Amino acid sequence: TTLNTTIRRLKRDGAPGFDGWTFQLIRQLFEQDMALINDDEPSEDAVLLIAFITHALAGRMPFSSLWNTSRMVLIPEWQPQKKTWKHRPLAIGTAWYRLIGKAALAMLGDSVGRKLAPCQLAVGIPDGISVGAKLLQHVREDPDNAILSLDISNAFNSLRRNCTLEGLREHAPSLIPFYKWSYSNPTQ
Repeated sequence: TTLNTTIRRLKRDGAPGFDGWTFQLIRQLFEQDMALINDDEPSEDAVLLIAFITHALAGRMPFSSLWNTSRMVLIPEWQPQKKTWKHRPLAIGTAWYRLIGKAALAMLGDSVGRKLAPCQLAVGIPDGISVGAKLLQHVREDPDNAILSLDISNAFNSLRRNCTLEGLREHAPSLIPFYKWSYSNPTQ
């Protein structure tokens, strides 16, 4: 059931990684099987896909550096102070790697979200973005309040990986093998 829901929720317009696979291709690959996917008698293809995801989440997939390879895209951003364009790099991982992450989120997102609430509104919080927007609107209505927006340069590399690992130990220990598999080797 989780696999069926995860595949159905894949965005059709998701960008491909370096390998060319897209969410739309994955959906088309399993489109006929999606109607047949059930918990009692999954199709052979569904069993293979479940095994693939299970091996990845357990950190047992070979060639992690290939699965984790990204395609780099430069996103133009207008710099009004300098009156010039700046190009920010964006890494796009493979659709298969992102599918594994979405399956993990589908399986664990609700329980992790409840553990982390109310400190975060993204994981496992239904309509969390709307909650955050409404909260900001409410804060903004009071002239004594201030809202600070931060854009941290190189934000993804500013948090030490052992801090993330400690958070996983506390809130989602079943993801530790996948985390170690994902970050044990440099990516290309």
